Amino acid sequence: MTTIAFLRWVVSVVLVSALVACGDPGPAACNADAGAVAPSAAEVCTHLRAINCPVADCESGYAEWQRSMDMASFNRTTACYRNARTCAEVDTCNRACSTR
Repeated sequence: MTTIAFLRWVVSVVLVSALVACGDPGPAACNADAGAVAPSAAEVCTHLRAINCPVADCESGYAEWQRSMDMASFNRTTACYRNARTCAEVDTCNRACSTR
């Protein structure tokens, strides 16, 4: 159930980003320091809601994602989420902050 909710969230972020994107965006840059510490699920989810980025079952998805990523990628990506100002920037975090 959590995985489905998280996947719906990822798809919604990608779709919103695709609708907003225009032209060649160039290389994505991660808006978080290499040594970033992951913010809490509550902090990330509250921020994503505040910037009107749709998140279904955000807290559950956060926990599932934390278990599925290496710690460095997770820390940088979630710190980037906290710094994002739009859903398009959240999508950039997904593409640019992972060490995979």
